[in-house]
Amino acid sequence: MKDPYLLHVFAPTRYVSPFDINMAYEAHYDAVIPYNNVTLEEIYALTQDTIFSRSPEGVKRTGIFIGGRDFDLAFDMLEAARNAMVPPFAVSVLADPSGAITTAAAMVALAESWLVRDSGTDFSGRTVAVLGGTGPVGACVGLLAARCGAKVRLISNRGRAQAETAAKAIASRFHCTLEGADGGSPEALASVLAHIPEWSSIPPRPGCACSVLNCWPILPVSGLPWMPMRCRLPASRVSSSRTTGRRSRQRMATAAALVRSPWGM
Repeated sequence: MKDPYLLHVFAPTRYVSPFDINMAYEAHYDAVIPYNNVTLEEIYALTQDTIFSRSPEGVKRTGIFIGGRDFDLAFDMLEAARNAMVPPFAVSVLADPSGAITTAAAMVALAESWLVRDSGTDFSGRTVAVLGGTGPVGACVGLLAARCGAKVRLISNRGRAQAETAAKAIASRFHCTLEGADGGSPEALASVLAHIPEWSSIPPRPGCACSVLNCWPILPVSGLPWMPMRCRLPASRVSSSRTTGRRSRQRMATAAALVRSPWGM
C-alpha cells in the first residue's frame, strides 16, 4: 500500500484506551500504532521519528494522537510534539485525554446552538455553572465557555478550595477568567444555581443525567430553558451514548476543528 493513512497514538498511561483505538479505525485510518507509558521527555524524539520517515506526501497522511487521562499533561505533550515539527515534515496533532476535548466541544456547541435558536445570542455575558467542573471534561467545558465570553464557575463536590485551584490553573495556562465554587452539599449547590434564574426554583427530575453529578458534567446556562439542558439524556443512557459510533465521530470531528495542527492533513 502506497502512502497509507497512519495514526500514532502516544499515551502516558499503562494501556492505550481501546476507545481511542476503535475511534481511529472508525475514522478510516489504515493503521493505528499505539505507544503506552510514554513520558513527556520522549515526545520530541517520537515525533521526529514519525515525520522524518515519511515522504512529503506521506506526512499529509500521518497523524499523532495524544491520549491518556491527564488534561494538563496532554497539552504539554501536544506542545512538545508541535515544537518537534520541521516543515515541510510536519503532521497533524490532536490531544483528547479521556475524550475530554471532543465531549466538551460537543456539549458547548450544542448549548450555543440552543442559545442562538432560542434567544438569538451566544455565550457572551452568560453565566455558566459546570457541575463536575474539576475533571478533564468539566475543565475543558469551562475553558471553551470562557473563551466564548461566558462567566464560568467550575463546581466541585470536593469543596471550594478544589474548585478554585482548578479554575486558577486553567485561567493561568489559557489566559481566560474562571471561578471556583463549592458543590459539596445540596445547600452549596443551590446557592450557586440561584444565580441562574431558570434553574433556581426547579428541582432535579429523577432518572435524569443531572442526578448523577459525578458521572457526567452538566452545563446550566443563563438564558436557556431548563428542560432541554436538564433532561436531554436519561441516566440509563449516559454510558451507552458515549459508544455510539455516529455521535463519537461527530465529537472527534468537532474537536479536530478546534485543536488540529496548522500544518493540516
